[in-house]
Amino acid sequence: MAYSSQHPDRVPLAGVTVGVYHQAVSVGGPVQVNPPPPVATTTTDSAGGFRFEGLGNGRWFVIALNQAGGGRWVSYDPATGIEITLVVCTDCPVPL
Repeated sequence: MAYSSQHPDRVPLAGVTVGVYHQAVSVGGPVQVNPPPPVATTTTDSAGGFRFEGLGNGRWFVIALNQAGGGRWVSYDPATGIEITLVVCTDCPVPL
């Protein structure tokens, strides 16, 4: 799920694009020169949930795109799946 801020009463965000990568990327600053394209993207649903289909077994970097917040490394096995929470800050200034 993608959430709107760091405090305890955070609200799930719908319509956030989430990307998955083979390497760590930064979307909130400092800006990367020529960042790699994501392996796949998806959009959060009305409850802030998201799902990627067709990813292989391995280590993936997952991040909400065009949002202030960090990504997470996850170990993924298609047989079991994984649940993660991404937290973004909609009211924080984006560092340059």
